[in-house]
Amino acid sequence: MVPRVQQAAASAVDDARLRLLLATEDAVVVLETLMDEGQSEAVRLRAAVEILDRAGIRGGVEIRPLPAQESPSDVLQQRLRPSPAACPSS
Repeated sequence: MVPRVQQAAASAVDDARLRLLLATEDAVVVLETLMDEGQSEAVRLRAAVEILDRAGIRGGVEIRPLPAQESPSDVLQQRLRPSPAACPSS
Protein backbone atom coordinates (compact mmCIF):
# COMPACT_ATOMS: atom_id res chain seq x y z
CA MET A 1 0.00 0.00 0.00
CA VAL A 2 2.87 2.41 0.72
CA PRO A 3 4.15 2.30 -2.90
CA ARG A 4 0.67 3.31 -4.10
CA VAL A 5 0.66 6.28 -1.73
CA GLN A 6 4.15 7.28 -2.86
CA GLN A 7 3.10 6.96 -6.50
CA ALA A 8 -0.01 9.08 -5.86
CA ALA A 9 2.09 11.72 -4.08
CA ALA A 10 4.62 11.79 -6.93
CA SER A 11 1.79 12.12 -9.44
CA ALA A 12 0.28 15.01 -7.45
CA VAL A 13 3.66 16.79 -7.41
CA ASP A 14 4.08 16.27 -11.16
CA ASP A 15 0.58 17.64 -11.77
CA ALA A 16 1.32 20.70 -9.62
CA ARG A 17 4.59 21.35 -11.47
CA LEU A 18 2.78 21.14 -14.80
CA ARG A 19 0.15 23.62 -13.61
CA LEU A 20 2.88 26.01 -12.48
CA LEU A 21 4.70 25.72 -15.80
CA LEU A 22 1.47 26.40 -17.68
CA ALA A 23 0.83 29.48 -15.53
CA THR A 24 4.26 31.04 -16.06
CA GLU A 25 3.34 32.85 -19.27
CA ASP A 26 0.36 34.49 -17.57
CA ALA A 27 2.55 35.43 -14.60
CA VAL A 28 5.09 37.08 -16.88
CA VAL A 29 2.31 39.04 -18.60
CA VAL A 30 1.09 40.26 -15.20
CA LEU A 31 4.62 41.37 -14.24
CA GLU A 32 5.07 43.14 -17.58
CA THR A 33 1.73 44.91 -17.17
CA LEU A 34 2.58 46.00 -13.64
CA MET A 35 6.00 47.20 -14.79
CA ASP A 36 4.45 49.30 -17.57
CA GLU A 37 1.14 50.39 -16.04
CA GLY A 38 1.49 50.05 -12.26
CA GLN A 39 -0.30 52.69 -10.21
CA SER A 40 2.82 53.71 -8.32
CA GLU A 41 6.53 53.96 -8.96
CA ALA A 42 7.12 51.37 -6.23
CA VAL A 43 4.90 48.83 -7.98
CA ARG A 44 6.56 49.45 -11.35
CA LEU A 45 10.04 49.18 -9.80
CA ARG A 46 9.23 45.97 -7.93
CA ALA A 47 7.83 44.35 -11.09
CA ALA A 48 10.92 45.36 -13.06
CA VAL A 49 13.22 43.96 -10.35
CA GLU A 50 11.26 40.67 -10.29
CA ILE A 51 11.61 40.35 -14.06
CA LEU A 52 15.33 41.04 -13.91
CA ASP A 53 15.76 38.56 -11.04
CA ARG A 54 13.99 35.84 -13.01
CA ALA A 55 16.25 36.58 -15.98
CA GLY A 56 19.27 36.02 -13.73
CA ILE A 57 20.28 39.67 -13.44
CA ARG A 58 20.72 40.58 -9.77
CA GLY A 59 21.40 44.01 -8.32
CA GLY A 60 25.09 44.79 -8.07
CA VAL A 61 26.01 42.17 -10.65
CA GLU A 62 28.01 43.31 -13.64
CA ILE A 63 26.27 42.65 -16.93
CA ARG A 64 28.69 41.48 -19.58
CA PRO A 65 28.05 41.39 -23.31
CA LEU A 66 27.76 37.91 -24.75
CA PRO A 67 30.53 36.66 -26.99
CA ALA A 68 29.51 36.56 -30.65
CA GLN A 69 29.26 32.76 -30.65
CA GLU A 70 27.10 32.66 -27.47
CA SER A 71 23.36 33.17 -27.98
CA PRO A 72 21.00 34.19 -25.16
CA SER A 73 19.05 30.98 -25.80
CA ASP A 74 22.19 28.87 -25.25
CA VAL A 75 23.00 30.74 -22.05
CA LEU A 76 19.46 30.25 -20.73
CA GLN A 77 19.44 26.54 -21.58
CA GLN A 78 22.78 26.12 -19.82
CA ARG A 79 21.46 27.88 -16.70
CA LEU A 80 18.34 25.68 -16.68
CA ARG A 81 20.29 22.41 -16.87
CA PRO A 82 20.54 20.72 -13.49
CA SER A 83 24.02 20.85 -12.04
CA PRO A 84 25.82 17.52 -11.53
CA ALA A 85 25.77 18.17 -7.77
CA ALA A 86 21.97 18.49 -7.85
CA CYS A 87 21.52 15.12 -9.57
CA PRO A 88 21.74 12.11 -7.26
CA SER A 89 24.21 9.55 -8.50
CA SER A 90 22.88 6.13 -9.35
